[in-house]
Amino acid sequence: MVTVVDVLGIALVGSLVPAGVMFYAGWQNRTKPAAVPFAVMAVGIAGWCSAYGASLIVDDPARTILAANVEYFFNDAVTIGWFLLALEYVRRERVAARWYALFAFPLVSQVVVWTAPELVREFARVDAIGVLHPVFGPWFYVQAAFSYTLAVAGLYLFVRDYRGSQGIRRTQTAVLIVGAMIPFAANWLYLANLTPYPELDITPLGFLVSSGVFTYGLYRYRLLELVPIARKTIMEEMRDAVVTLDEDRRVADVNPRAARLFGVPEDRAVGMHARELFGDYPALVDRVEDTTEASTEIAITEHGEQRYFDLEVSPVGEGTQVVDGRLIVLRDVTERKEREQELDLLKQVLSRVLRHNIRNDVTVVSGYAEELAAETEGRTEGMAEQILEKSDDIAGHSRKAATIERVLTGEDTLVTIDLATLLETCVAEVRAEYPAADITLDTPEVCRVQAHEALEIALSNVMENAVLHNDDSPSVHVAAESGAASVTVTVRDDGPGIPEAEVDPLEHGEETQLSHSSGIGLWLVSLIVERSGGEVTFETTETGTVVSITLRRA
Repeated sequence: MVTVVDVLGIALVGSLVPAGVMFYAGWQNRTKPAAVPFAVMAVGIAGWCSAYGASLIVDDPARTILAANVEYFFNDAVTIGWFLLALEYVRRERVAARWYALFAFPLVSQVVVWTAPELVREFARVDAIGVLHPVFGPWFYVQAAFSYTLAVAGLYLFVRDYRGSQGIRRTQTAVLIVGAMIPFAANWLYLANLTPYPELDITPLGFLVSSGVFTYGLYRYRLLELVPIARKTIMEEMRDAVVTLDEDRRVADVNPRAARLFGVPEDRAVGMHARELFGDYPALVDRVEDTTEASTEIAITEHGEQRYFDLEVSPVGEGTQVVDGRLIVLRDVTERKEREQELDLLKQVLSRVLRHNIRNDVTVVSGYAEELAAETEGRTEGMAEQILEKSDDIAGHSRKAATIERVLTGEDTLVTIDLATLLETCVAEVRAEYPAADITLDTPEVCRVQAHEALEIALSNVMENAVLHNDDSPSVHVAAESGAASVTVTVRDDGPGIPEAEVDPLEHGEETQLSHSSGIGLWLVSLIVERSGGEVTFETTETGTVVSITLRRA
């Protein structure tokens, strides 16, 4: 005759179905936080319910006790899975593998159950309808303390998370809490002997009901699919707008700044598709749809005002081969953009002044100075020549400043240059400009390099500097030495050497009050060589100065 207890046992064995659904969902999402512990808990629920159901169905007392012994292992598996689920869910990240060392306890417990059963049950009787009536031993209370500690700790973590969450996240947490409270309450009723049939453990029946609650949460609220995988990186006060998408391009999480930017409340944004959230900004939709990683600038109109953002899209996943979603960060750079535009305008104004106004004015001053020098004598003639010399210096600085601007704003495309021919041209020009200088050249017949198109200006400046900062009969030696992968040009003179104050700003990359370069010629040389992918060094020796420029061989 089939009893009510037998029906209950069959129903508990049937818990394998909802528990199997839970396990499958956890395994399918195993790369996400909370999924693996969820699957572990599902295995524990299936084992606990089916083992207890089997103990009620079988007629042999020995088999009933055997099933009850196996049940202890799955009892612990449920509470361990529940605790690890809470840890990963609240932290939004996978726990370290060492946490699974908790399973050492149920393994030890199984050894005790089978080798020293009197420590678990001092006495056990199976009644006529198959219900086990035990008198518990000391180890039972050790195991109960272990299970209840993990169960209460997990419940505490979920309750705390519920109080601090909102939107669908809050609903998901509520589902987990309700699903856990059902078997928790059933177990208390059983221990307090408040069940209709004393000694009949209704805890597995509570798990059977909670399995249905968890399954409902899986498919109604996407319990494991919409776990906010990057929320811990999003601070509520962040000025950057941050959005996390899952692998289906649905919003898993947003911070308040992103919600304000896109005009959608946080609780409504979660679960929306990216196309819906970013619908007013097609360029942003394209970036999110077409790539898992991007870095660019984008313009967005916020409250009628156009603002500029640095857009960073990066993949989120457990490994390099698995992409769980995307982390989108929008950093407001409107103020920086406006500042750049102001600086660009200032650069254009200064450049125009240097290239046109100053140059034109200096030309006028030079013309008057030449006329004065030609028509006067003595001290007045000397003053006019000084004016003419300084005017030429100012005009030279203007030309160099214009060249620096051209180098800085132009493309850094390198060209192939016949260095031997170029050096001959530069030496000839300097000789013509300074006929008193003794300039010698030593270079291979064929020597090609990869360099910036303004290399000629750099070489001419170095040679002119060697001549100008010298005595009345300067001696300059220019040489080119070709190596396996590079070519080095050296310019040697017999002058007093470049002052340390001239070289320090080049080495440190800045001008200071104590270290101020008097001209921009050396700056120009260093800039052109740097843009050529080369290197320039300045060395002062006892016999003069050596400037070495190393370039890549073509």
